[in-house]
Amino acid sequence: MPQIVRSSKWIPVAVLLSLSACAAEEREFSTPCKALICDDFESSEVGAAPAGRWRVGTSDDGMGNMTGAVAVDSTRAFSGNRSVKISTVENDNWKSAQLIFADTSALPTKDNVVFGRAMVWVESVPDKNLTWGLITGKGMVPGETHEAYYRYGGSEPVPGPDGSVGSKLAAFYDTPGSYDVPPSAPETNCWNHATSDIMPVGRWACVEWKFDGGNDEMQLWLDGFGIPGLNLKGTGQGCTGGQSADFVWKAPTFTEILVGWETGDPDVARTIWVDDVVIGAEKVGCP
Repeated sequence: MPQIVRSSKWIPVAVLLSLSACAAEEREFSTPCKALICDDFESSEVGAAPAGRWRVGTSDDGMGNMTGAVAVDSTRAFSGNRSVKISTVENDNWKSAQLIFADTSALPTKDNVVFGRAMVWVESVPDKNLTWGLITGKGMVPGETHEAYYRYGGSEPVPGPDGSVGSKLAAFYDTPGSYDVPPSAPETNCWNHATSDIMPVGRWACVEWKFDGGNDEMQLWLDGFGIPGLNLKGTGQGCTGGQSADFVWKAPTFTEILVGWETGDPDVARTIWVDDVVIGAEKVGCP
């Protein structure tokens, strides 16, 4: 199988096509599964929610109109003939559509360390300063009465040499109870931007992550490469919630892992596809 080129650069379309032109047997999903869950979605019905131990989560606009959708799809697939299509509509409010793994027989893990891998095809990314999320680990913070989120996504626009605009990858820490009235958690809204890496668009990308609750640590890999700036331990670059620069991103006990698209800012419609998802207690690696 040809070596994967690091995806944070703008790569000519012809090169991307050659990278994805692998023989079917080289891209076959490995079995048996030795992780907490492995799914290529081939056994799920097209047009329906993914079968088995998955849940789906979608938001509404406050007036009963759904702003996201999650369903098995045959439009494109990394392996086999099916993947999960995740989409959000254009609006000015919060919107999310996510594939959720929250099996209590599997999570939390013994050491509160969760690895994951997903093949992800992103149709488009924001061309402006807009925060979006792709991978989230959530749960209650040990010794506290509130939840916390470890999240990977992006926010900052990065102009490319061909006139296109990418979105720089980033890590985020949030305590959703801070939005309650009155607040039930400290206000955080913390971030840390990658040095330069952007989210690939228009091709399959291998996204891997590690959430280490015991060490307040998180790590991201893209196509097998660690992302400079996104291997975090303890703190990030800053918080908008009035916290100091050395505020500790105290990890939760990870009881849910979410893969999908979410943003709280005005945005156009977005669509991504997810395939060959593996979640476990050890690093998975790219197919």
